[in-house]
Amino acid sequence: MDDTIRVLHVDDDPGFADLTATYLTRECESMVVDTAPDADEAIQQLRSNTYDCIVSDYNMPGTDGLSLLRTVRSEFEHLPFILFTGRGSEEVASKAISAGVTDYLQKSSGSEQYTLLTNRIENAVAQAQSRRKLQIQRNQLEALHHATGELIECDSTQEIADRLVGAAEDILGFSIVVVRLYDADAGGLVPIAGSDPVSKTLPEREVFTPEGGSLNWQAYASGEVQVYDDIEALEFAADQDTGLRSLLHVPLDEYGTIAVGETTPSAFDETDVFLTRILATAGKTALRAQERESTLKAERDRVERQNERLNEFASVLSHDLRSPLTVAQGRLELLNAEYDSEDIDAALDAIDRMNTLVDDLLRLAREPDPDLELAAVSLSSIAQDCWGTVSAPGVTLSIESEQTIDAEPSRLRQLLENLFRNSVEHGSTGSRSPPGDAVEHGSTSQHTHQGDADERADDGIEVRVGALPDGGFFVEDTGSGIPQDERTEVVEMGYSTSPDNTGFGLAIVKDIATEHGWEMRLTESTEGGARFEFV
Repeated sequence: MDDTIRVLHVDDDPGFADLTATYLTRECESMVVDTAPDADEAIQQLRSNTYDCIVSDYNMPGTDGLSLLRTVRSEFEHLPFILFTGRGSEEVASKAISAGVTDYLQKSSGSEQYTLLTNRIENAVAQAQSRRKLQIQRNQLEALHHATGELIECDSTQEIADRLVGAAEDILGFSIVVVRLYDADAGGLVPIAGSDPVSKTLPEREVFTPEGGSLNWQAYASGEVQVYDDIEALEFAADQDTGLRSLLHVPLDEYGTIAVGETTPSAFDETDVFLTRILATAGKTALRAQERESTLKAERDRVERQNERLNEFASVLSHDLRSPLTVAQGRLELLNAEYDSEDIDAALDAIDRMNTLVDDLLRLAREPDPDLELAAVSLSSIAQDCWGTVSAPGVTLSIESEQTIDAEPSRLRQLLENLFRNSVEHGSTGSRSPPGDAVEHGSTSQHTHQGDADERADDGIEVRVGALPDGGFFVEDTGSGIPQDERTEVVEMGYSTSPDNTGFGLAIVKDIATEHGWEMRLTESTEGGARFEFV
């Protein structure tokens, strides 16, 4: 690092200017002093050279020190400016402070004034450098914050590695940068991306392995940041004799490392380490997100293939089952016209149930439709229509809402019919074997045994449909309800407590709710029956 302090001293007395320069360079060996006899010459030198500080007299022919100060502030806003004048007054000091002077010092006799001036210059330059460095760091942090967002949006691991290298170069100002990622098949850290100077400075290496003893692998294995001021002073380093001197290795957790190098010793300070760690954190976050996305994509692909096979299987199964069922039903109906037999009625009911099972299997096998065509549907109207297909003697429907909801009409109809049928067939305590046998929801058969209907009529079951405060709706009954420990199982496909039912009804209801983006909650009605809420 260059510690030289370049000073421009402006004074119309050449002898005093030379004397001041002599004392300043004696007091501080790293100080270099140029002189200018007036303000115009000073401005020319400022525009053609780089200075760390200006020292100027106040009272000069033509443009005075304060006018020079105002010109400097307009063109070189943050350049330290010390007014060193033989004419001192409160008025001059006040004007200097208002114009943005860095420091104000009155000339005096004796050499101690030069020692004091030297200290003032060193302090002013140090403060200016600190402010510049702080501003640079702020700019770098803002740029890193922006880079983090770009990293998260990357579509591949390669793109993440390329952007990490670019950020290390463009934002942090590093020249030799390599991103290595761990590859299990290769057994080590594989170079994925690097800056342009890498190929010119370092020999080509494919993989850093645990056995290789590289400094890069040590940082990866330990999970700790490693800084080397001069690798030529080490007993062994893979990059010795390449011209590389300083090294900074920052691990990316299990993913790999960011390696930074410079051709000068002690090139990295605490700020470099701090900022590189921030960049590494952004890189790890992006790599982790990319890993999750890859896992999710693989899972989505697997599920899609599985659903395609399931759809194909269900379609074939439906076709192969419907044909013999249709033949059997036709033959039985012919027999029923000639013979009055309970056995024929039972067989027809069994075929009805098989048709229901095929319908439900097809519905469950199909993927939920993410692009439902929604319409404004009157809950009261569609509930009344659905009730006409499943009502039974002694079971009543009470609609307590006139709300309109956005839904796909046919799907909503299927949802309500399954829930109504669940209440009609299982709402009565008398129709269950034990109290916990409360969960069959799949039958869509319209054949209803008279004995069951009479049993429900005795119980006086009521089914209610109403609105929820948050805009959703509910369907509940006054039956015996569903025990709390069974409420998770009842919505699983095929779950049933009755050998006469399919166990698919509530699974279908849940699928339809999912298609609409609704959350289905199963709870208990006021009278202890089953209550289904959709929000």
